[in-house]
Amino acid sequence: KQEAIHETKLKNTPIHLRPLPIFPTILITEEFEKELRNQINSWIDESYKKLESMFSLKSTALSFLELQIDDTKISKSRDGYYTDQSTLDILEQKIIIRLDLLNSWLNYYSKQTLSPFRFHKEKSVITYMDLGCSIKKDTNMSDLCIFMFSQQIGESIEYEDISDFIFGKDQESGITEAKVKKIDTAYNEINKKTKEKFGFNIFKKTSRTLQIEIPPQYFEK
Repeated sequence: KQEAIHETKLKNTPIHLRPLPIFPTILITEEFEKELRNQINSWIDESYKKLESMFSLKSTALSFLELQIDDTKISKSRDGYYTDQSTLDILEQKIIIRLDLLNSWLNYYSKQTLSPFRFHKEKSVITYMDLGCSIKKDTNMSDLCIFMFSQQIGESIEYEDISDFIFGKDQESGITEAKVKKIDTAYNEINKKTKEKFGFNIFKKTSRTLQIEIPPQYFEK
């Protein structure tokens, strides 16, 4: 009866005033806890060694090694070693924060090194390997190149975002058919030039998106 009364009171209590739930205690052995920490630390050390061999600046690899997070120690009771879910979450975070860093590096360096294309804004030239394709400065074509080459290579970019960069953001009219045609004209003209200089188009349109497409022959080399 008392449990029923308590449950009724709890239901009538506003959510923000209800007591927080108690996370269950997870019993683990001292050996398991040490093994878990050893595995995590071993992965961090091995990853650091590989990163150190990849980067010329030692500080880059060190930034991976020195990522810190509060490492709560488990408590000890008569029943052995135990911890709650929050402590295991902290151990997990030691890995996650480093995976996030590796992912950010991957995104950055894939754009910088895996793409055979570059757009040199000062000279307004698209380069592919050792070939160059000049684009007239201060035109929709050059503006399109500036914007598209600032994005991830291969990523589909919405026409609306392209329009906002080239023509400015217009809250009232948004992207009009006239603006769409100007973007179409710009990328088609660029494709004609790269087809002549490189042997292929670099822009691919899908519905209302545009992307820079790396030619298949590049990966065959």
